[in-house]
Amino acid sequence: RWGMMLLSSFLLAGSTYALSILLEGTPAMYGGLIYISPQGILKAFILSAGLCILLVRPIGRILSGKAFKEGSIIPVHITMGNKSVRLNALVDTGNSLIDPVTGYPVMVVEAESVKPILPPEVYSSVVANNISYYASSGEDAARKPWLKRIHLIPYKSIGKENGMLTGFRPDAVRVGKEGSLKEVKDVIIGVCGIKLSNNSKYSALVGPATLSKI
Repeated sequence: RWGMMLLSSFLLAGSTYALSILLEGTPAMYGGLIYISPQGILKAFILSAGLCILLVRPIGRILSGKAFKEGSIIPVHITMGNKSVRLNALVDTGNSLIDPVTGYPVMVVEAESVKPILPPEVYSSVVANNISYYASSGEDAARKPWLKRIHLIPYKSIGKENGMLTGFRPDAVRVGKEGSLKEVKDVIIGVCGIKLSNNSKYSALVGPATLSKI
């Protein structure tokens, strides 16, 4: 927060001064002091404030994503309905998976980690990449809510050119550091059927695109 405050202050001050010169010309100097007309400074301030509103939030999101070092492990909370799970995720800059339909970033999570928050039949179909389970839902009330939540994510890896990962859109995802978790919107959870860590230190991979949404 302090960083964002300083960024906003420097951006506002610098752009106000620069715009005042563009609008009113070179300011007068007397006794080592700079004199700018009140009308010019007011116009420049209004324009600069608008510029700050447009730029500060996107810049802040980018910087927040870079605040997490590659290879660090951070806590993640995933919520579905009244159920939630806590797990550890590895910050992986190589994870650039994007859902092709929504454009949302994908957080890859071990299947066992999300099993407690998914209905048994949904969990089984997700792990098996059985999309036909939802396509043939018909009037099945239990499956209908999942039609808009389930996503197919294509991926490439060593030895697998046309892989397919099934994911789901949770109700809420919170990531960050212990004691300061923040909600991340518009993220897809890609369910992985294999272990991601040999020593079980983490069970998910989170990429910079997800962290930049904080």
